[in-house]
Amino acid sequence: MMSRDEEEFETLLEKLLEKLVESLRREREAEAIQKITLVKEVKEIIGRKSFEEFIRSNRVAIICFYSPRCPACKRYLPVFNSIAKKFSPRIAFGVLNIKDSRNREIVLDKEVFIIPTTTIYVDGKEVTKKTGYMDEEELTLFIEINTKLTQK
Repeated sequence: MMSRDEEEFETLLEKLLEKLVESLRREREAEAIQKITLVKEVKEIIGRKSFEEFIRSNRVAIICFYSPRCPACKRYLPVFNSIAKKFSPRIAFGVLNIKDSRNREIVLDKEVFIIPTTTIYVDGKEVTKKTGYMDEEELTLFIEINTKLTQK
């Protein structure tokens, strides 16, 4: 037979376990919601080989470094998708998840400390980068100025 203290301790443990299970369930649901939807004009870049191939095989390439949990990134990626549709196929658009361990080396190498970071590459070389959220007008201007292209 359990003492009163043991019963209280067991009850407390059960409640803590229930809270932990509920917290984990909510976290999984939140992660599922946070999945970023990309349009076909935007390529997901995973790993060094994919990154190098992407910037080498496209005369003009724009990469958005982001995290699925970043509120500014969640607001920005629909803008990025929209602009990708407008400029494709003259410009290649890609996204790189900084939280993916396969991208860690690239993130450090490219010194991405703030997200979202939008980087423009021309002929395989980094031309410029800009951090933070941009609306469609600002992103369009950023692209046009740094690539000498105008939308047609």
